[in-house]
Amino acid sequence: MKPIIGVTLLLLVLALAGTGAWVALRQRQEAPAPVVPACDRHDYGLGDESRIIDIATQPSDLCPAFISECLFHDRILQNQLAASGWTLREHRFSSGKDIVPYCDGRLEAMFMGDFPALVAMASHNVGIFAITSHGYDTIIASRVRTPAELKGLRIGYPPGSSARFTLERALAIANLAFSDIISVPLQPNDLEASLREHRVDAVIAWEPTASRIFVNIAGSHPVFRSETFTYIALDLDFCTRQPTLAKALLAALVRATRWGSQNEKNLFSGLHWMREGELAFAGASAIETNGKWVATLRKEGIDGPSFPMLPLDLAAPLGRFHRQFQYLQFMGSLEATQTWNRIVSAINFTELPEIIRNGNKWRIDSFNYAPTKLIKHNKD
Repeated sequence: MKPIIGVTLLLLVLALAGTGAWVALRQRQEAPAPVVPACDRHDYGLGDESRIIDIATQPSDLCPAFISECLFHDRILQNQLAASGWTLREHRFSSGKDIVPYCDGRLEAMFMGDFPALVAMASHNVGIFAITSHGYDTIIASRVRTPAELKGLRIGYPPGSSARFTLERALAIANLAFSDIISVPLQPNDLEASLREHRVDAVIAWEPTASRIFVNIAGSHPVFRSETFTYIALDLDFCTRQPTLAKALLAALVRATRWGSQNEKNLFSGLHWMREGELAFAGASAIETNGKWVATLRKEGIDGPSFPMLPLDLAAPLGRFHRQFQYLQFMGSLEATQTWNRIVSAINFTELPEIIRNGNKWRIDSFNYAPTKLIKHNKD
C-alpha cells in the first residue's frame, strides 16, 4: 500500500511541477512585448548612401511648423537637392526632448527649443544655425495670481523643456523653491485639458497652446513669462560632407520667412499646411486659417526685423542661454564636465549672413511653393 501511495504522491508532485512550469512558460509567452517608440521604427538611412536629408519636426510647435512645412512644399529647394540626387524626409516628434537621442547621426536637421538644443549640442555633433521662433514660456493660472500665490499649487509642465527653468525663475522672485509647489509632468498636448478639467491649478505653455488656453478657458490669466527660442540645428558631420546641401536648406528657411512676411495670403496657406500636418500626426488640430493665428505667427518671429538670424548675445557669458546651460548642469541633465566652450563652438553665427549676402545665388527672394508636400515621410 505504501509504495502505491508513494508513487501517487510522486506523480502528483511532478504534475504540479509541470503545471507550474507550464504556467510560468505561458506567462513568459504572454508577457507584453516592450513598447518600441514609433520613431525607433523609422528608416533613417546610412550616412550619405540613401541621399535623403532626414528632418525632425514638431507639428504642434507653431512658427517652427510653419517653416518646416514651407521647406517641404518648396519647389526651389527640391530642385536644388534633386540636382545632386537628394531629397527630404520628415520625422514627426511630440517634443524636442524626444528628438535628442536621434541626433547621433540619424538625423541631418532638427527643429528644437532651448533645452533640447543645449543637450543635443553637448552630447552630439550638432550645431544651431538660425532661430525658427522667438516667443515666451508663460505660466498660466486658472485665475489671477501672483508668483507668491503659486505656493502649494499643482503646476503642470512639459519635462525636458525650458518650462521648469521658467517656473523656478518665477518661484525665486517670490522666495519660493520648487519643493513649495506640486509639480505635475505633462505632455504639451495635455496642458490645456488638464487646466480646463482642474487636474492642475496652473500650467507652463508656449505658443500656440498659450493663446488657445486664454481663448478657451474663461478666467485663465498669465502669472509670469520668460523669453524662449527655437532653432534649426544641423548635424555638423553632414555640413562638412555636404556643405552645399546644408546651405540650400538654410536658404530655404530664409526664403520661407520672407515669403510669409510678404502677405497674409501666404500665411494662410502655411496655416493650412500646418493644420494638415498636425492632423496627420496627432489626429486633431486647433490651428485655423484666420487673423488670430496669423497674428500669432507674426508675433512669434515672421515679422521680426532680424528673424531668422541668431541673437548676437546668444553666446554671451552669463547670458540667457548660458544660464540655461548652467541650470541643466545643476539639474543633472548635463554632466558637470561638459563645458560652455563646447556649446559656443556649436553656435554658427556666420553661415546665414553669408547666404543672405549671396541671396541671388540662393534665390532667397524667389518663391515657388507646391500646394501639396513634395517629400517622403515616415508613418508615425
